[in-house]
Amino acid sequence: MTTGLRAFLSAVTDPIVLADYPNDLALLQYVIAGFDLSDDQAAACGPIPQPVMTRMLKEGALGMIIEDYFAAHPAASARRHHALVDAEALRIAWLVVAGRVDAPEWARTMHMLRLRPKRPPG
Repeated sequence: MTTGLRAFLSAVTDPIVLADYPNDLALLQYVIAGFDLSDDQAAACGPIPQPVMTRMLKEGALGMIIEDYFAAHPAASARRHHALVDAEALRIAWLVVAGRVDAPEWARTMHMLRLRPKRPPG
């Protein structure tokens, strides 16, 4: 797991990891560090990616859009706090706020507040 995560993060310039719970970031660092492997075993997992930007995202528009997502998707809401379900909600909410996708009908916060997404440069 450490080898795969290090390789994945090293393949991205300036990786950013988003989380909605503080323990997620602690576990991420634990995996990157190599769990409880010896120094030699951890070194064999490849170089540690530097830097990995981590952000907690539960407040502001993103947090409200996550709530919009769960309100509009009862099946996902019933499985909330399952890692994959939360990751999907966080990902789509981030894509909406970042302007990478148009705000879907269920993204009521974007529509009610008439928020304009932060468009990437270019």
